[in-house]
Amino acid sequence: MSVARLVKQQLRYAPRYYVPVMLVYVFMMLMILVKVVAIRQSDGTFMDVYFRWFDAYLLGVIFLPMSAMITLMTVVFRPYDYLRSGSRKLLYWQLLIQALLVQIIIWLPWAVSTLVSSYAFGVISNYQVGIMIVLSTVQVFCNQLFLVLMGLIGYLTLRRKVAGLIVIVSLNLGLFSLHLSKVVTPLWKFTRSQSPLDKLVNVVILVLILYVVSAVLLAIIKNRDY
Repeated sequence: MSVARLVKQQLRYAPRYYVPVMLVYVFMMLMILVKVVAIRQSDGTFMDVYFRWFDAYLLGVIFLPMSAMITLMTVVFRPYDYLRSGSRKLLYWQLLIQALLVQIIIWLPWAVSTLVSSYAFGVISNYQVGIMIVLSTVQVFCNQLFLVLMGLIGYLTLRRKVAGLIVIVSLNLGLFSLHLSKVVTPLWKFTRSQSPLDKLVNVVILVLILYVVSAVLLAIIKNRDY
């Protein structure tokens, strides 16, 4: 089955996402409103605006795990397709495409609003700053996917979605603890203001991490009994 057909097939599950994604949107709008009010009351410097948009509390502690947990709760797979095709890799692509679709639906409005607001507040003074903020939003997206993939690994390993939810929450709290302890890891670097080159290098590292985690997920699916 081609990737295009797989994407078209997974879009049939879109109605399952509407209600949970709307809940994320409501929280997102409240989060953006809080940030806008806080920025208007601050001195409006670049560093102040950046750290308010990419903070480790509303964004890291709530938004990231919420988006990952909603994705885990809405994804489904069809063993029937495996029986038809004889390839367990098809199930892997079904889960991966669904996870990507839900995360893009959640991430894109937040990323666009962040960029537009940053421009409106006058903090994007040159193209380098613009590139840095764009790469920071990509870092957030990579963190979302990382939590989702780890949640799927927990779910498929123990065959319980609650296990995946526990993995997501525990892992995110662990990353938050490392952040508070000033321990630098490739993850959660969206909270740090860095040069565009440093941001780009980190994005590449995150993509490599996602590749390894997705390979582990594929190996679990191939060795699972259905």
